[in-house]
Amino acid sequence: MKKIEVAALAKDRDRILSTLTREGTVEIVPVHKEEATASPEDQKRLRETIQLRSRLADALKEMDRRFPPENKSLFTLREKISEDDFKQASVESEALEQSLNAWEDALSAEHELKNQIANRRDQQSILEVWSDVPIDLSVTETEKTFVIYGISNDPQLFAELKTQLADEAPETALLSLKEIGKQKLLAVLTRKTDAARVRSRLTGADIHPLPLVGQEGTPAEVYARLESEITGLEANLAENRHTQKTLSEKRASFQVLYDALGEEEAKLTAAAKLGQTDRTIYFSGWIPERRAERTKKKLLETADAAVSLRDPLEGEEFPILLVNNKFNQAFEVILTLFGAPTNDESDPMPAMAPFYMLIFGMMLSDVGYGLLLTLGTAYLIYGMKVEGSVRAMSKMLMLSGVASIVWGFMFGGFFGDLVSVLSNNRVHFPALWFDPMDAPMNLLVFSMIFGIVHLFVGMGMKILNAKRFGNLWDGLFETVPWYLIITGILVLLGGSAGLVEGDLAGVLSNVGKWMMIVGAALVIIGRIRSTSNPFKGFFSGILGLYDITSWLSDILSYSRILALVLATSVIAVVFNSIAGMMLGLPTPLNYVVFAIIAIPTHLLNLALSSLSAYVHASRLQYIEMFGKFFDGGGRYYQPLRRDTKYINVLNAPEGELGDAE
Repeated sequence: MKKIEVAALAKDRDRILSTLTREGTVEIVPVHKEEATASPEDQKRLRETIQLRSRLADALKEMDRRFPPENKSLFTLREKISEDDFKQASVESEALEQSLNAWEDALSAEHELKNQIANRRDQQSILEVWSDVPIDLSVTETEKTFVIYGISNDPQLFAELKTQLADEAPETALLSLKEIGKQKLLAVLTRKTDAARVRSRLTGADIHPLPLVGQEGTPAEVYARLESEITGLEANLAENRHTQKTLSEKRASFQVLYDALGEEEAKLTAAAKLGQTDRTIYFSGWIPERRAERTKKKLLETADAAVSLRDPLEGEEFPILLVNNKFNQAFEVILTLFGAPTNDESDPMPAMAPFYMLIFGMMLSDVGYGLLLTLGTAYLIYGMKVEGSVRAMSKMLMLSGVASIVWGFMFGGFFGDLVSVLSNNRVHFPALWFDPMDAPMNLLVFSMIFGIVHLFVGMGMKILNAKRFGNLWDGLFETVPWYLIITGILVLLGGSAGLVEGDLAGVLSNVGKWMMIVGAALVIIGRIRSTSNPFKGFFSGILGLYDITSWLSDILSYSRILALVLATSVIAVVFNSIAGMMLGLPTPLNYVVFAIIAIPTHLLNLALSSLSAYVHASRLQYIEMFGKFFDGGGRYYQPLRRDTKYINVLNAPEGELGDAE
């Protein structure tokens, strides 16, 4: 990384920010708060940009829901446009905003139309039971009386009501217009002077007034009129949907504007990080060394500016950019999901990448599954040309699929025992090494030995980091003793377990014993060396030997390799057995039925086993290997750049993050 420092005229600010955004190479360091330059005008522009972008996001989401694009892919692929077309979106932003307003108005009008239709449907549902009652709903009163229409649902309450009204309002009449089971359609005639008391009694008797009184005509006529109104509203709704479909044809323009506004938002956010006087601006930032001179040249071409580059000062923190070859780069997605190393730490990718691929491949370890995984991800990368995180994950899975093919040949797995099932056990897929189903203990031992190598490499990274930190001896005393102790245990076990015979067994046992003793002594010496009190250091070293339990726990963690290999194989064998039952059917379609069962079940097993391999291979990196050397706590490089969601601007410089040479 290089530190870049820039001073320029204030009038050139926007041009400089545009250049930096297109180049995508500089991470701007915010100036002190008292020097920040978020002017009221910039703040207003930023609020308006964020608001308009949010409205566009909602509109695009709704357009995709209502009018899905033709030939929509499972993965989002960005449309390629020229730089001029991208800039044109800002020029046309006012017209596009009017179209956005029209879209939002259409949605609001649709909502209102649906509410009106629903309201009229509700009114019709109320009128259905009154449809054959020959009354005029507009007749609700005379000079001295009121007419109340309603429905009684409880005969007992109705009888009690009649008794109450006979005492309290004897001149009130309860007329039954229609009976439907226990329901009574009523017309209640009462004097206006008794209306309040009568209404109260009606409510207590659970009589529900008809809410549509006052409308002109009989219930049947009102129902027909409502139907006519609904027909008109539905015609308006159809016209509204046609308007929406027409406006949805501007989806591509909305997408370009959304991304253009994203760039504007990024520039306005960056502008608040700059220092500024009345006539000048100044800022500093971090830039990869390999892009520094090009960006400096571009800035000098853009404006009259002073640009300087320098190396980081001692102790100065800078963002992390991973720069690896293409193989290691494919596995960077695993590291970035975990965290970033500090400025002083070594890049763990050269040590992590090959082990991740081997562990993933070992856990899946099937030639057929590996072929499907490799071909499927290769199609995503080179056929569909997926981008972003999907592309990064696909690269990792493609290489891991290749490893699965290799381990599948070693362990003799091709969709489990598919070859044996199809050939009625006449032909078997050969294992170049051994079959884990027949010799699980061999795989368990190998998994643990492989795990020890994995952990030893992690300790080697610790030594390398200690050297970079300037405390190599501390790193050696923390790691070399455990190299001796763990290796000594293995040699001792090899000599005493009968793996070799004669004098060599005794030699190995003695060598292993002395390696353990020397290692234990070095642990104690290392603790004494690290403290000013030798007695405290000695007892601390004795207690430090208890870390052997942690080592044993870490080594046992690699038994999950055995578990996942067996799980993948056993499930595949079970699916083959179920599908194989169809081969005995007396029909020429037995192989077709076999395929109908075998294909989806094996695809399911591939998905589940790949997910398990991804999770557990990651765990062995994060917990076991990284636990030996990785401190983390750094932050990844995040330059000011054009970060588009929907479109890919042609001839635009690529962002720096993940761009390895």
